[in-house]
This record gives sequence, structure tokens and C-alpha cells, in this order.
Amino acid sequence: MTAGLAIALVGCNQARWTEDVRLPDGRTITLTRSQDFGGPTEIGQRSTTTKYWLEFSNPDTGERVRWQSDRDLAPVALGLGS
Repeated sequence: MTAGLAIALVGCNQARWTEDVRLPDGRTITLTRSQDFGGPTEIGQRSTTTKYWLEFSNPDTGERVRWQSDRDLAPVALGLGS
């Protein structure tokens, strides 16, 4: 995975960034990722993740793909089948 990161903090409750990801066949796609923070916290503790998503265009079909979760979505590999 190529880590070309551009992070933007939108307000103080959201982080959004892009990552260039090299696929096993050598092509590169750009992921857009976002993580929202909120929910209950105690004084001095970090906010919890309340929503997480990533989005990219399928390089074969051009279709926009979006994966999301209510808490943690921690992908470590992305591969597109033939």
C-alpha cells in the first residue's frame, strides 16, 4: 500500500483523508476515508469512533464502492477479483 495521505479535520468531530493504494496487479486507486468521533467519553479520554467509511472507484467498472461501519472498520488489504 502506498501511503499518500492528505488529512483534513472537519470541525473537531471528523477526520477525512485520501490514500493511494497499489493493487496486486500494479494499478493504483485512491481511497477516500472518513472517521467521525463522538459518543460518550469521560473527562480526559478520547472521543469514541461513531461512524467510519471508505470509498473508491472500481477500476474495472468505474462503479463507486462504499464500505461503512458504526464503529471500527479496519481494512488491511484491498484486492479486486477478476
